[in-house]
Amino acid sequence: MAISSNSIFHYTTKMAILKKILLGEFFPSYCLEGEDIAKTYIPMVSFCDIPLDQMKEHFKYGEYGVGLTQSWAIKSDLHPVHYFLKDGISLLRKRGVEQKELIAKLAKKEFELLRDQDFENYKKFEIESKPLLDFDILNSCYQKQYKGILYRKGKEIDKKYKFYNDREWRFVPDLSKQKQFPRFILEKDFSKFKLNNPSKPHIKTDGLTLKFDADDIKYILVKKNSEIPLIIKYLKMKKSLFTSSDQEYLLYSKIISCEQIVEDF
Repeated sequence: MAISSNSIFHYTTKMAILKKILLGEFFPSYCLEGEDIAKTYIPMVSFCDIPLDQMKEHFKYGEYGVGLTQSWAIKSDLHPVHYFLKDGISLLRKRGVEQKELIAKLAKKEFELLRDQDFENYKKFEIESKPLLDFDILNSCYQKQYKGILYRKGKEIDKKYKFYNDREWRFVPDLSKQKQFPRFILEKDFSKFKLNNPSKPHIKTDGLTLKFDADDIKYILVKKNSEIPLIIKYLKMKKSLFTSSDQEYLLYSKIISCEQIVEDF
């Protein structure tokens, strides 16, 4: 029995969301990660590499989805998550939170004073420190606790859920070269962000999204067998993923239902 798959799956809870994804693009959203002081909202699209014969244990994340090739994932800059024990992740995240707050404070007040008093040294500090800070922030976006509280739609599902079993991969957009979206958001600041960004997905800006085409797809997952004709009709109407009849018919052959998986695996 394989412990991982050569396919990367993204799950969702609604057919309507699956249809939007099948236009050929994933849009990142901010997701709450960590516990206690380490709680942080991180922009991402989440995937896993769970094999089909183990997939039914993960339908809690949704019974609709798309499975894409691992080569697409690597080409698209997806990476497996780094799992840490709770104490380790707390220390790492706490350092990141403290660092972010320090940067914000310096940016608003002390950086201006430093610039006025000694412009040459200020520029030197900025050039030497920014690349390291950029890497530190991005690296923290791929960290997750080994075990912890599982929330779904704001509700606590499991107090001791082993996240390690999810075999998660993530796409984290590079937000370092723009000013519209923060690279991560502290839990205490997220309500302010939501005033201007009330619903998911949060990031739809071209160049920050995750695109794919029909050749990248290995599976299209629907909940029921009866929904397979519905998704075929939708794909046939939109014609956004394929450019030839051969590509179109091959795409239809990749549709599978949760009912089939439960019965056959």
